[in-house]
Amino acid sequence: MYGDRETMLGTGEHVTGRASDARVHVDHVSASRRHARLVVAEASATIEDLGSKNGTWVGTRRVEGPTSLEDGDEI
Repeated sequence: MYGDRETMLGTGEHVTGRASDARVHVDHVSASRRHARLVVAEASATIEDLGSKNGTWVGTRRVEGPTSLEDGDEI
């Protein structure tokens, strides 16, 4: 999102955003407290916007619903 940062996530659901309890904390004013949800399965991962004000993007594509992620995608 902001800066080059990689985060390893285990299987399960992970919320991103400014909230102090967000699994992936994003310390930027344009990020919502609960911005997006990442769901990691054994062989796949998806991201879904949680109604954030500025939207969630994977590369140049705006996330409109649960969106599959590929290795190397930039969020």
